[in-house]
Amino acid sequence: MNIGIDAKRIFFNNSGLGNYGRRFYHALAKSLPADSFCLYTPKPVPADNPYLKEIHITNSRIVEPKKGYHKIFDGALWRSGLIRRQLQQDKIGIYYGLSNEIPFGINKLNIIKVVIIHDLIFLRYPELYPKFDVLFYKKKTKYACAHSDFIIAASEQTRQDMISFYHIPAEKISVLYPCSDPMFYDENAADSSQFFLPERDYIISIGAITPRKNLLKTVQALHLVKDTLDLDLVVIGTAVGLGREYLRSIRDFIQKNGLEDRVHFLGNVPYKLVPDLCRKAQLMIYPSQFEGFGMPIVEGLFSKIPVITTKGGCFPEAGGDGAVYINPNDPEEIAAMIKQIMDSKELRSEMVSKGIEYAERFKQVNIEHDIMKFHRSIGFTFP
Repeated sequence: MNIGIDAKRIFFNNSGLGNYGRRFYHALAKSLPADSFCLYTPKPVPADNPYLKEIHITNSRIVEPKKGYHKIFDGALWRSGLIRRQLQQDKIGIYYGLSNEIPFGINKLNIIKVVIIHDLIFLRYPELYPKFDVLFYKKKTKYACAHSDFIIAASEQTRQDMISFYHIPAEKISVLYPCSDPMFYDENAADSSQFFLPERDYIISIGAITPRKNLLKTVQALHLVKDTLDLDLVVIGTAVGLGREYLRSIRDFIQKNGLEDRVHFLGNVPYKLVPDLCRKAQLMIYPSQFEGFGMPIVEGLFSKIPVITTKGGCFPEAGGDGAVYINPNDPEEIAAMIKQIMDSKELRSEMVSKGIEYAERFKQVNIEHDIMKFHRSIGFTFP
């Protein structure tokens, strides 16, 4: 069988969507050596692209736009519709749209169409996105949900959102969780000391700096406990788009409250160093308003540290009984939970033990099994 993969995120995204896409493709290509994979990328992949080494060259090939289409909106026009002719030429049997979209018009082709929907945050919180982006996301995602033969949701929360917002039949949607990077349960993770050497114990926060992630509430909670707990806050992630103004408000609070030496913005940390930075933390705080899944929670569990995250939504799916849950908008509640955990060795030990046990389901081997089970189930519908 010839299998088509929307590979934009595989080659050009180094965070959540990229990680999900690379591991999804890897699970299929490794387990199906007799099948052929076409990785469709909207623009040429440079020779120094770090993800080329993950491609299974024996049964995969990279397909780029022809006739200069990659120069039109970075290949977006080709990826969103003009790719249809290429899919026919390649005799694709199953096409996987890895990030909330499939090409417009693909419903006219005799191809099994699968889309992965990571979240519908732009419908719940449209004010967090530029208006044009919201309109674009709505159009692409609604089309993908309506015209795909099968839908994969990154969490049960996302599955319920599709049922609620788009009235998709529940039986059309399968939940396939993302898997954690094996580095987070590899005991031989790279040492981070050359990159960052803290003077105090610290709390860790991972994620893009945007209003939705609620970093300001974490900083405010640190301010409430700073006189009783000798803790710093280490932040991994950068501000983009609307997050730049939000970061300014965080820095203003830090300056006004004398926290300059207690909050450390590390920016984009080399990925291989993140596991060690997590393991050396006292605990992780992830008080996001809403997510499609929340992989940092799982990474915290694998790192054998307590995790504080948000009540409701998808967060209990990621943390299970290995995390504790708070109102993400209440710095006093976050501060109280930090103190409770830091004051109790018994609670810390219990959270770590339950966290490791719960996180097992997100190991790569287990998620790959789920991916192959799904793929084989839809293969019986091959036209």
